[in-house]
Amino acid sequence: MRLVLAFSLWVLTGLPTVAQDAGTAERMIAAFEGWMVANDAPRGTLAIRYKGRRYSQTGVGLNANTPMEMASLSKAITAVCIAELVREGRLSYADRFADLVDRGPDISVAQLLSHTSGLKHDSTQSSMVGWLNQPTDRANDVLDHVIERDGPRKKAGRYHYNNENYALLSLVIQAVSGASYQVACTDRVLTPAGAIAVRSPQAGAYLAWGGWQMSVDDYAAFLSHWFTPQLDPFTRPNAKVGGGAHYGQGMLFRTFRGGHNYWHHGALCFANGPNIGSFAVSWKGEWSAVAAYDICPTWDAMRDLDAALSGAVFQ
Repeated sequence: MRLVLAFSLWVLTGLPTVAQDAGTAERMIAAFEGWMVANDAPRGTLAIRYKGRRYSQTGVGLNANTPMEMASLSKAITAVCIAELVREGRLSYADRFADLVDRGPDISVAQLLSHTSGLKHDSTQSSMVGWLNQPTDRANDVLDHVIERDGPRKKAGRYHYNNENYALLSLVIQAVSGASYQVACTDRVLTPAGAIAVRSPQAGAYLAWGGWQMSVDDYAAFLSHWFTPQLDPFTRPNAKVGGGAHYGQGMLFRTFRGGHNYWHHGALCFANGPNIGSFAVSWKGEWSAVAAYDICPTWDAMRDLDAALSGAVFQ
């Protein structure tokens, strides 16, 4: 069994000049379709926006509005939901998980958001296959695994990507909002962005860290609404990940020409399926793209998709 939920990399997101001609979207579509052919991807969808406005939607082998698995792109929804609870005064980034949930490790909300909690062993990578097609939330099961092994195994402060961090954040959201994670984040994050999403029938057990299902255009609406040029990601918890990139708000980001580029990959890869991937990217809040496809992408394939779309936008 090969099981992967989350990928993230930081390649080719800082090229010379953002193109603004009418052919940019057409080049992005051609780049995506070429990538699909090169990687034997039978079906996929792509949404393109310019300065927050819908520019183009494309389906390859299926309708462009088909709800798709967002996989680890779900983490950004969770992170923005936390930010909204902080804005409402219900929570602070310094609050400790154990105090909020009444059990579990002494880890701050900020450390969970930035994957600097010290949680290194990712129990979800072995558990998720057993939770497929059982969309009941399993965040408490993840917490049980963390408690059983006596919490973090590494010193807090160093970045280590782990789905457990975002599973625990969903329990924080439930504790301080008084509602389920799904209701709290739909009301605070998705509805204001005009985005429609549901708990995935296949992957819904992983909702907060990888189980939202929505069209790529709905995710693009979410991305454009919350990751605006006015957002300063350094005012929120983040961690250096190398290559000039940081992780924060459920996305990787890099400062670029007075603004910020955001991006993230996701994948769900199981021996007997599903095998899917997703990718979201925003360049300075100008051009943005969200793609989803029915293959489990290799690392090289993910880099190639990033490069193909970046090459279409930057000239």
